Amino acid sequence: MGFRTAVLSIAVLLMSGLTAEAAPSIPRCLACHPAHYRDRGGCVDCHRGNPGTERIAIAHDRLIAARFSYFTLGDSPVVAQGNTLAGTAGCRRCHTIGGKGTTLASDLDRLAGNARPEDLAASIQHPVAQMPDFHFGDADTAALVNLLLCESRDRLKARAEEPLIVHFENKQDTENIFVKACGGCHRALSAREGGLGEKDSGPNLSALLTPYYPLGKELPAKDRAWTPEDLEKWLKNPRKQRPQTRMPPVSIKEQDLTRLKEILSVPPSLLNPPVGSQNSP
Repeated sequence: MGFRTAVLSIAVLLMSGLTAEAAPSIPRCLACHPAHYRDRGGCVDCHRGNPGTERIAIAHDRLIAARFSYFTLGDSPVVAQGNTLAGTAGCRRCHTIGGKGTTLASDLDRLAGNARPEDLAASIQHPVAQMPDFHFGDADTAALVNLLLCESRDRLKARAEEPLIVHFENKQDTENIFVKACGGCHRALSAREGGLGEKDSGPNLSALLTPYYPLGKELPAKDRAWTPEDLEKWLKNPRKQRPQTRMPPVSIKEQDLTRLKEILSVPPSLLNPPVGSQNSP
């Protein structure tokens, strides 16, 4: 009897296994969430997570919330809005987004591929030292996160990246020309000295002399990037360039002016795409 019982038990287990394998797989997400966008695939195609369990902590692992998942829907207007905001705010003057920008700070094409969307949103709304506070609301922040997730998905590079070290200490060289002449009103992230300046009463000048600085910021010409010549003219007489500006003239020696131009530029090696390539800005 014992042998016969064991054989029957094995048979039942095998049959139940075959039945479970043959049964259609239904995402357990649907036990809590209504189905939508059925034509675009399963839940994990847009939201990640684990659809094979009802244990919330596991099911929601690395989940992409609805407000951050519009980038999965193709030509999303939310992603387009994020791209517009990234341009007007000048995000690419310090970061690389969609293969374009500088590497003065984190390459967001890489970072966004591994970061939680909520962490990206928090870093935008609560910026670290030297990063401007753009006071983005929740909707604009979500649009920017969707842009980052879209670009990181499409452009994440396989090759390893050397870690970027940026120092944000408050102890700055008081003899640095930017600190002396500009730091009382402005901040800037530089390639060689890191973060400079301590005040936010004037615009953040990071990567001023690059194609990624926002157009129309202080410069009378709205349709082109700043040049070293523009900077020199502006410092000599800002109110001649823009009568309503609050900035007074700045007297600066020739050698100091040269150094200031270097600080507000970005070496070609830190520009994406590299200067001279077919996709250069």
